[in-house]
Formats: sequence, structure tokens, C-alpha cells
Amino acid sequence: GNYYLNPSSAEVRNYLVNSISEICKNYAVDGVQFDDYFYPSLNDSDSAKSFDKAEYDASGSSLGITQWRRENVSMLVKDVYKAVHEARPQAVFGISPVALLSNLRSDKSYFVDIDKWMASNEYIDYIMPQLYHGFEAKTKTGVLAPHSYINCLNSWVDLKKKSNSNVKLYIGLGLYRAGKNIKDGNSVSEWLRYNDILLRQVKAARETGEVSGFGIFAYQNFREAPAALELDNLQTAFTNQ
Repeated sequence: GNYYLNPSSAEVRNYLVNSISEICKNYAVDGVQFDDYFYPSLNDSDSAKSFDKAEYDASGSSLGITQWRRENVSMLVKDVYKAVHEARPQAVFGISPVALLSNLRSDKSYFVDIDKWMASNEYIDYIMPQLYHGFEAKTKTGVLAPHSYINCLNSWVDLKKKSNSNVKLYIGLGLYRAGKNIKDGNSVSEWLRYNDILLRQVKAARETGEVSGFGIFAYQNFREAPAALELDNLQTAFTNQ
């Protein structure tokens, strides 16, 4: 029921690259950032949930369909990286993917070859995973969730350490959760009990020695009352340096 720009199509890839190149040539942008969507969840046994299967069958590729999809995404990302730097050398290109590396490495969705990107200087200047969950996020069974902040931070830091490249690791912080009743597996949401979560997240990231900066999601939340105390505390991390 949705429309997608098919990453397997050279026409699609060229359209996106040319559009981004036009922006970089004509506007004083500091950079270009992609969000976390590349492929939706697919099911190759269901024709309604495998929109690029026909292209794969026609391609004659020797690759399995999963790796073929990853290569489609990587070709697009590599071409965008090149276009950004050719059009505006001082600009940067980065991606803000989902927090769980296991999701990015899935054979059913995303089809992101994150290990290749992180090990190379030809795909991205930075990666900024969306580490929006809190320290105390739990599963339904009450144990610390794989997507909890520290678990995700550690996995990205480990990947960064293993990557022999200049790709910078930034952390995306979820200001939109501050002061709100976010379901996180606790009887009372962590986001209602504390107003220094983002501050502690910044401190934990800095202690790793591998994190180069931070992004905040989202802009409109800076003006929301529930986020005020969280912002007051967060600000001390950047003013007391």
C-alpha cells in the first residue's frame, strides 16, 4: 500500500544523486544526512511484500538477493558521498540509522552493509545512530533491553574501534521523550522519573573516547515544556568546558 523509490533501479539512484548534487551546488548547506530508511521489511515468498524481486530475477546477479539488496544501497550511498564532496568539498555526508546493529544486519529489512561503510572512507563522513531509548529500557520479561542506551552505545563504540577508517561516530539523542510517559518496560517511565537522562547519556558517550559529537531529535521539542528541565541539565554538558 506504499510507494518506494526502488534502490535496485539505476534511474532511482541517479535521480537521488542528481537532486542532492543540485542542493549542494546551489545552497550553502553544511552537509546532507539520510535518515534510517532504505528498504522496508520484505518477504520474498509474498509478491506483495517483495517489490524488487522482479528486478533481481532480471539482473542475472550471482549474488544472493540479500547481498544484492545491500549492494544496491551501498552503491547509492557511495554515489551520494562522492556527489556531495564534488559539489561542495567542505560539506559532509552522514546517516542516522536505527540504534540496533542487529536490525541493520537483518536479512529481512534495511539491507544496510554497516560494517562495510564503517570500514571505508568512501561511503560516509559520519554515522549517528538513533540512541533514543533510556538507560532503564526493559523487555517484557523485565530484563535490560538490547535497545537500552548503554547496550547500543557499547555496540556502536565496539564497531567504531574495529573500523580502520575516518568515519566519525556521533550519537543521536531523543529529546522528544523528555518528561513524557514513554513506554519503556518500567511501571513508571524512566522519562518521568528523571530530568538528567540526556546529560548522563552525553557523559557516558564521552567517557568512551570514541564519540565525536551529538545530534538532538527533534527541533520542535526545544520549545516544549516537558523538555525544559532536561534541557537545562543537558546544557551544562556543553557550557562547562
